[in-house]
Amino acid sequence: MKKVTLNCSICKEKIDEQFTKNANKVYWTEGHNAEPINDGRCCTSCNNAVVVPYRILKLVNPKLDDINNSIIKALHFAENGSEEEFDESLEECVKVSKDLMDMVKELSIDEEM
Repeated sequence: MKKVTLNCSICKEKIDEQFTKNANKVYWTEGHNAEPINDGRCCTSCNNAVVVPYRILKLVNPKLDDINNSIIKALHFAENGSEEEFDESLEECVKVSKDLMDMVKELSIDEEM
Protein backbone atom coordinates (compact mmCIF):
# COMPACT_ATOMS: atom_id res chain seq x y z
CA MET A 1 0.00 0.00 0.00
CA LYS A 2 1.27 3.43 -0.90
CA LYS A 3 1.53 5.60 2.20
CA VAL A 4 0.20 9.12 1.75
CA THR A 5 0.63 11.87 4.31
CA LEU A 6 -2.13 14.45 4.13
CA ASN A 7 -3.33 17.26 6.34
CA CYS A 8 -6.96 17.62 7.27
CA SER A 9 -8.71 20.23 5.14
CA ILE A 10 -10.72 21.34 8.19
CA CYS A 11 -8.38 21.43 11.20
CA LYS A 12 -5.11 21.35 9.18
CA GLU A 13 -3.63 18.60 11.41
CA LYS A 14 -2.12 15.39 10.00
CA ILE A 15 -4.78 12.93 8.89
CA ASP A 16 -4.82 9.83 11.08
CA GLU A 17 -4.12 6.37 9.71
CA GLN A 18 -6.84 3.71 9.74
CA PHE A 19 -5.85 0.35 11.23
CA THR A 20 -7.40 -3.11 10.97
CA LYS A 21 -8.82 -4.20 14.31
CA ASN A 22 -7.15 -7.60 14.62
CA ALA A 23 -3.82 -7.28 12.85
CA ASN A 24 -3.28 -3.62 13.77
CA LYS A 25 -2.14 -3.03 10.19
CA VAL A 26 -2.56 0.32 8.39
CA TYR A 27 -5.09 -0.06 5.60
CA TRP A 28 -5.92 3.59 4.77
CA THR A 29 -4.04 6.87 5.08
CA GLU A 30 -6.14 9.26 3.00
CA GLY A 31 -8.78 10.24 5.53
CA HIS A 32 -12.46 10.87 4.95
CA ASN A 33 -14.42 12.78 2.34
CA ALA A 34 -14.92 16.29 3.79
CA GLU A 35 -17.86 17.19 1.54
CA PRO A 36 -20.08 19.15 1.92
CA ILE A 37 -17.83 21.14 4.27
CA ASN A 38 -15.18 21.43 1.56
CA ASP A 39 -13.75 19.48 -1.39
CA GLY A 40 -10.80 18.04 0.54
CA ARG A 41 -10.06 15.17 2.87
CA CYS A 42 -10.41 15.24 6.64
CA CYS A 43 -9.26 13.41 9.75
CA THR A 44 -11.50 11.04 11.70
CA SER A 45 -12.05 13.59 14.45
CA CYS A 46 -13.31 16.29 12.05
CA ASN A 47 -15.35 13.70 10.16
CA ASN A 48 -17.11 12.67 13.37
CA ALA A 49 -17.44 16.15 14.89
CA VAL A 50 -18.11 18.31 11.82
CA VAL A 51 -18.87 16.45 8.58
CA VAL A 52 -21.24 13.72 9.77
CA PRO A 53 -23.32 16.02 12.02
CA TYR A 54 -23.62 18.52 9.17
CA ARG A 55 -24.78 15.82 6.77
CA ILE A 56 -27.35 14.62 9.30
CA LEU A 57 -28.57 18.17 9.84
CA LYS A 58 -29.01 18.61 6.08
CA LEU A 59 -31.17 15.46 6.03
CA VAL A 60 -33.16 16.33 9.15
CA ASN A 61 -33.72 20.05 8.55
CA PRO A 62 -36.52 19.65 5.96
CA LYS A 63 -38.36 17.38 8.40
CA LEU A 64 -38.01 20.04 11.12
CA ASP A 65 -39.57 22.51 8.68
CA ASP A 66 -42.45 20.05 8.15
CA ILE A 67 -42.98 19.80 11.91
CA ASN A 68 -42.90 23.58 12.30
CA ASN A 69 -45.42 24.04 9.46
CA SER A 70 -47.75 21.43 10.92
CA ILE A 71 -47.62 23.12 14.33
CA ILE A 72 -48.42 26.51 12.77
CA LYS A 73 -51.35 24.89 10.94
CA ALA A 74 -52.61 23.30 14.18
CA LEU A 75 -52.39 26.63 16.01
CA HIS A 76 -54.34 28.29 13.21
CA PHE A 77 -57.09 25.65 13.42
CA ALA A 78 -57.12 25.89 17.22
CA GLU A 79 -58.11 29.55 16.90
CA ASN A 80 -60.02 29.64 13.60
CA GLY A 81 -61.08 26.15 12.61
CA SER A 82 -63.40 23.41 13.58
CA GLU A 83 -62.55 20.81 16.19
CA GLU A 84 -62.26 18.24 13.39
CA GLU A 85 -59.72 20.39 11.49
CA PHE A 86 -57.75 20.92 14.69
CA ASP A 87 -57.72 17.16 15.44
CA GLU A 88 -56.58 16.38 11.89
CA SER A 89 -53.80 18.95 12.13
CA LEU A 90 -52.62 17.46 15.44
CA GLU A 91 -52.53 14.02 13.81
CA GLU A 92 -50.38 15.52 11.06
CA CYS A 93 -48.01 16.96 13.71
CA VAL A 94 -47.66 13.53 15.27
CA LYS A 95 -47.10 11.83 11.89
CA VAL A 96 -44.34 14.19 10.73
CA SER A 97 -42.69 13.99 14.17
CA LYS A 98 -42.74 10.18 14.06
CA ASP A 99 -41.31 10.28 10.53
CA LEU A 100 -38.41 12.35 11.81
CA MET A 101 -37.83 10.04 14.77
CA ASP A 102 -37.81 7.03 12.44
CA MET A 103 -35.25 8.78 10.23
CA VAL A 104 -33.03 9.59 13.22
CA LYS A 105 -33.26 6.00 14.51
CA GLU A 106 -32.30 4.70 11.06
CA LEU A 107 -29.34 7.07 10.90
CA SER A 108 -28.23 5.94 14.37
CA ILE A 109 -28.40 2.28 13.36
CA ASP A 110 -26.44 2.97 10.15
CA GLU A 111 -23.78 4.90 12.11
CA GLU A 112 -23.25 1.94 14.49
CA MET A 113 -22.53 -0.46 11.61
